[in-house]
Amino acid sequence: MEKFPKYQVSVITPFHNVDMDMFRRGYESLKCQSIGFENIQWIVVLHNTKPQIREDVEDLLAGQENIVIKTLDNEIHTPSSPRNYGLQFATAPYVGFLDGDDSFTPRCLQTTVAKMKKHAAQMVVFRREYELEQEGLFPLTEIVLWDQTKEEILIDRDNWDDIKMFSGIWGMVTSRLFDREFLSQNDITFDETVPYGEDLLFTIEAYGKAERICYLPQFIGYHYFINSGSTVQSMENKPGKVLVSYAEGFRRVFDAAFRNGIYIGYLLAHFLTMFALVMIHAKDLTLADRKAIKEYLEPYVHKISVLPTSKLCTEQEAKMMYELPREVILHPENFDKGFHMQSVWNGEGTLFKILQENNNTDYGRRYCFAALQAAEGYQVRVPLSSYSTYAPLIQLQTQIGEHGIFAANQIKYYLLTESEKGDILLFPATQKHLEPYVKAFTDIVQDKTSFTLFESLPKRRAYNDRGSLNSLTGVILSEFFWQERNTLQGNQAKFATPEELLFPTEELDTLYLRVLFALKEQAVEQLIAPSTWGIVETLTFVEKHWEIICHDIEKGEITFALDVSTELLRRMKGHLSGDKERADRLRRAFSAGFDSKILSGVWPNLKRITAFGDGPFRIYTDRLRRYISDIPFDNGYFMTSAALVGQSIEGTNKYRLLEGSNFYEFLPITSADDEKPRLLTKLNEGEVYELIVTNQAGLYRYRTGYLIRVEERNGGNLIFSLAGRRGQSVAVGGATFSEDAIYQVVVKTADKYGLDVADFAFYADETGLTILLEPTDLTELSDFLCNNATEVIADSFDEFLRQGNTDYTARCKIFWNMPQTHLLYRDLRRYREQAAPYQIEPAHFLNTPEKINFFTHNIWSQSI
Repeated sequence: MEKFPKYQVSVITPFHNVDMDMFRRGYESLKCQSIGFENIQWIVVLHNTKPQIREDVEDLLAGQENIVIKTLDNEIHTPSSPRNYGLQFATAPYVGFLDGDDSFTPRCLQTTVAKMKKHAAQMVVFRREYELEQEGLFPLTEIVLWDQTKEEILIDRDNWDDIKMFSGIWGMVTSRLFDREFLSQNDITFDETVPYGEDLLFTIEAYGKAERICYLPQFIGYHYFINSGSTVQSMENKPGKVLVSYAEGFRRVFDAAFRNGIYIGYLLAHFLTMFALVMIHAKDLTLADRKAIKEYLEPYVHKISVLPTSKLCTEQEAKMMYELPREVILHPENFDKGFHMQSVWNGEGTLFKILQENNNTDYGRRYCFAALQAAEGYQVRVPLSSYSTYAPLIQLQTQIGEHGIFAANQIKYYLLTESEKGDILLFPATQKHLEPYVKAFTDIVQDKTSFTLFESLPKRRAYNDRGSLNSLTGVILSEFFWQERNTLQGNQAKFATPEELLFPTEELDTLYLRVLFALKEQAVEQLIAPSTWGIVETLTFVEKHWEIICHDIEKGEITFALDVSTELLRRMKGHLSGDKERADRLRRAFSAGFDSKILSGVWPNLKRITAFGDGPFRIYTDRLRRYISDIPFDNGYFMTSAALVGQSIEGTNKYRLLEGSNFYEFLPITSADDEKPRLLTKLNEGEVYELIVTNQAGLYRYRTGYLIRVEERNGGNLIFSLAGRRGQSVAVGGATFSEDAIYQVVVKTADKYGLDVADFAFYADETGLTILLEPTDLTELSDFLCNNATEVIADSFDEFLRQGNTDYTARCKIFWNMPQTHLLYRDLRRYREQAAPYQIEPAHFLNTPEKINFFTHNIWSQSI
């Protein structure tokens, strides 16, 4: 090695057709290194790269003395060979690895080089943050057992700590700096024949030879971009022969660890569990492939022990990591027959955990949960249920203080929920039941500044079984904030509105205050709401009152007439200070008009809107598009009080069924009364089913009433869309129409005549079908009706109805409600039931006398 090297550190980047914008980020991160770019030798190996991209890289990096660009074309499809090739040209005493779509933090190389010199270490280990290309990817990150209150920890052979060094996900070379001479003397290179885990194998060999290693538990030096096309994210789509080669590679990794005397208890369990999950969902894995995998991995599966409970894995996860590899890898014959695969895909493992946990409840003993060993037996033994099944049981718990009737775990909350007919229901919720909801919310808000329309109900006295009353979104907020305050796993989430408005102490309308604080906060990055109805209401409110809002932001005052307590008003004023610059910016944006650019003008950093806008909320989603331009909109999750059912597929009204927490059955809507619900593997694409749920809060075979249409089913993966709710359709004139069918005709009719329809309702009686449309503006409607009779609109409506159903022979009647009739109905219901506004669903299908009476008494007189 040179006595006086020209560079302090060599950085090797394997490059294979990387997105140039991402590559530029990494390049900029090197130029911004506090050690000085001139002290870095950057070796970029263009590996099997397309000619045009190769030219782009060479043009970008041309003329830099410290940049070495090399080309390598071969048949190897891992970063191993370009990393090895790059090592041949490294001249600095220390070597780091930077992937083409990642970046270093500004002080990374200066800090790690200094530690290498200070301790004469062969390796420095630092932390890496990650960024997901899209939600739903697996966050491959290094959670550690080290004492993270220490800035550095020095490990040598006299105080080797295997458990802390080799637990969790570890072994990525990109979060380590190596002594180059140490690598060379010990002939440590990347094994180019290992298709997956090659960096882990390299790191194992380095650990096996190293005498001194410096850990930096607090120092974040690397920014890891997790893209959907990476091997770990797309493994289940690989051909069977590729998965067999991965298994052979795992064997070599494990053997290297054993040969070097390195503890890999967690590594074995984690890798083989991950691989078992891949095998479950793999599309092209034959019986021969499964047998080959078993031959490679069987000795290592038997070495998996039950891991101790820690922040790295819960007791349940440890049990799964012990059982699943044995179940999947060691029994290829069961998968080939299809029985075992179908059991896994149908979610029977989740079902049996629920039954086992609740077999000593009154409900469990009545239906002998302990004896049930198959989903079919569960269907035979346990009847379908509805809310009426649980209502008297819930009453016993809430009023007498009984417990253990239907759920073994404590009922922590009762979720205030509205039925399809407007009845108020109380859904039980245990801690386990709530965990996936809170995790979903955390994934959305972490590391972002959000304007959220979620709201908790005012805290009330607990029921006699200690369960508290709240709404679903209120509970999600409560549990999220509790988690933030009482754990060390802060999510860096920031909300634009004060906490007092998220958790009001009394029934009040906080919309103005929420809007005031949200508009004052320029840094809002995303808008989150239970539904698009709430967002449209908010933006309509701002459009009407923006002048007084801007005045209050400028002066740091609250001058809008509010029906709130003096104490709350005092606290809110305490959060305010005058901001003339922000107020003037808002005035310019609002004065330009409320078109598709308004949200970008108000919040320049706004990157996403997440709100459920499907099903009965589609008309509000259509109205929302007026404001959002090209800001990405996402339905988020399809959730009910009974289950967190599906995660939306971005840009669509389709959802991916979420598994692991609930057991699902599917009842064909055209089935005979004696046909039992189907399991997931028996579903047919294109057909509609009612969703049946067994959850972790004591609901068993519960008929949700929600209808889903199967869009795609592949093994245990189900993609579905919403198809309405059972009972939410009207029979008239020889035909039956769902709410969605009426909505589609409303849209077509409005488009035909250029009408701005804010909302709609419908019902049928002995006189036929009645449609009630709500305009956004009476002046525009009055001008329209001067030239067009309502009967003309009704004729068009009937024509569109017949296009969708030729059996329809009746004639409809159309009336116009007063503007904001639907909001008025919602607010009256809200205050009567002491519910949050988003808990009251839109009243489109008027299926009760109360609803019909309200909407027919709020008809605009001039439209009659």
